[in-house]
Amino acid sequence: MLEGKNVIAEAGTGTGKSFAYLVPAVLFARETGKRVLVSTDSIALQSQIIGKDLPFLESVMGPIRYATCKGKGNYFCRRNAEIVVEDPDTEQVSRTVVRELISKADSGDWNGDKVNADFVILSNPDWSSACADDSCTGTACPHFNNCGYQHAKALASEAEIVVANHTITMLSRYLVAKTAGMMPPIIPDHAVCIFDEAHTVPEKVQQAFGKEFSQARIPAAMRYLKSRCAAIDIELDYPMEDELMRKNSDFFRLFTGATAQETLTSEFPEEVLLNADHHLAEINTHLKRVSAYIYNEVRHVTGGGDRDLDSAFVKAANTIMNYCKTLQEDLSECMAYKPRRTSVKCPACKNLEISDKACGVCFGEGYYEAEDRNTICFVTVERKKFKGQDVIAVKLNAKPADTAKIMRDHVLNYLHCGVFTSATLASGPGIEGLHAMMYDLGLAGSGAIRMRAQSPFDYMASVSCFIPKFNSSYEDVSIKDKASWAADLVKATKGNAFILFTSTREMKAFHSVFPAYCDYPLFLQGEYDKQQLLRMYLQTSNGVLLGLKTFWTGVDIPGDKLSCVIVASLPFPAPNPLINAKCKALERKGNSGFMMVSLPMCVRDLLQGFGRLIRSDSDRGIFALLDSRAVNARYAGIIRDSFPEFHIFNDTKETRNFYTAIRGN
Repeated sequence: MLEGKNVIAEAGTGTGKSFAYLVPAVLFARETGKRVLVSTDSIALQSQIIGKDLPFLESVMGPIRYATCKGKGNYFCRRNAEIVVEDPDTEQVSRTVVRELISKADSGDWNGDKVNADFVILSNPDWSSACADDSCTGTACPHFNNCGYQHAKALASEAEIVVANHTITMLSRYLVAKTAGMMPPIIPDHAVCIFDEAHTVPEKVQQAFGKEFSQARIPAAMRYLKSRCAAIDIELDYPMEDELMRKNSDFFRLFTGATAQETLTSEFPEEVLLNADHHLAEINTHLKRVSAYIYNEVRHVTGGGDRDLDSAFVKAANTIMNYCKTLQEDLSECMAYKPRRTSVKCPACKNLEISDKACGVCFGEGYYEAEDRNTICFVTVERKKFKGQDVIAVKLNAKPADTAKIMRDHVLNYLHCGVFTSATLASGPGIEGLHAMMYDLGLAGSGAIRMRAQSPFDYMASVSCFIPKFNSSYEDVSIKDKASWAADLVKATKGNAFILFTSTREMKAFHSVFPAYCDYPLFLQGEYDKQQLLRMYLQTSNGVLLGLKTFWTGVDIPGDKLSCVIVASLPFPAPNPLINAKCKALERKGNSGFMMVSLPMCVRDLLQGFGRLIRSDSDRGIFALLDSRAVNARYAGIIRDSFPEFHIFNDTKETRNFYTAIRGN
């Protein structure tokens, strides 16, 4: 750290990597007087660092000033809560819940942090209406001195070690970039940033530096604006609100015919683009009128802007106006495609185009680039259940395909050094296996120190692996075959199993046939939220959990409660415009998009899934991979070499027998 060199280090489960970076972080902070940020992806790891690792180091190294840094939405806002309680449209149940929050906060028994609000049953709508947000007036607020968010900010500003998550870390960097440094970062200045669980950083960069806009955004925005205006005694009575809502519905209805599938991520359909500009212009006109309406009301109250310009009123009004502006910008950016005209040469490959679509040679047909060539605009359409009703959720997106330049320009250039670590960074054997991740993190060619530390666990003595024998690379394995194999293995561990899927469709198909082979209790993702589903699984002696991506990572269940992990299919990323654009950009440079993007993502997710199984020296378990490509595809060797050494069997009986042997019973 003192030398200012970037580090990328893969460290397997059980290596003690948190202490490996926390000890030098504390020493660096003490020697230089500069702050160190530790950024993680999961709440579980943040809790471990704050609640266990740093307190232990204090007992060895002496007092350490440390704090967490979380977004406003994690903290209770007394002023917003009062608005909810006084609003006649607030439901009685919600009013009762918010009053309980006010009572606890006023008594001093609660610090306002949502994670500690276990004294009341909180729904998402109740919390979102009473938490801190961008309307915060800072020192002008009468509740400033007792504000949990402001107190947490003060602690972070005095800390040597600050712990945050990747989302807020990248959002902080985005806001600094967007405002050219005029807006102070959410996270206090720091010289070093340690990214644990760094394999998720590129995705968080795309989220923070990208835009999303859903059909629900404008109705929610109008509700927000009305409540914010009411807080400063302005009535937002926009006379054309009904027409705005109708235009919003008409605009998003253009996209609902894009698919009859459950979920689709696709480029903008051409027929949509023909009509979108007109609808978008009308919506933007209405948003400008809403903004102008509020502005005129503010000027009326302030007497033309000459009275008490530094007051809380004016600060709150400015926040409202900025919100209106952001709303317009986000919608425009998500539709900021630039379809080229016929007979215009593509600036990338000089190919003469034959239509208004994007270049068919270097970009393929169908998606549209924004003015920033790295920004890809696309639409996500999802059919799902909401309060028992079938609904179609449409979301417009504008996100960067390549994260390397963003990481260099807006993250690494602001640091003395960056440290990137995770149990799964590599996508192939040896130190060269880190290449793909180094590229995404902006570390390629930077002279970063590269390291790989193997897990100390003896997988040869702790894992019994089953991979069926297949006749061809892409053998079509029936869902009944997978259910039969899984049932044989799950019976050996008496349940206590995760079966991981890559699609909702396959998971539901498996769920429909599995009870014919095994009668253990099943817990299906989607029936309950993740934490509730996990609690129910842990409270059952022989449960089997069927899960999607969120259960491949961030779940730590040592011991017999998770003795079997079965992967139904290789977790290749679903094709989408971001991945397509990144692959094509690499292919234009003579590289393989599949080998540098799709396969590395698959391997990292696969290793994350495997990592749920062995969490301590005493753990023993069965791992199964039921995809023929893992055996016979041309890249099968890369997948196998990415795993540690363990015994592999092609027969479920042999797999069960070896599991019994290593358990010693």
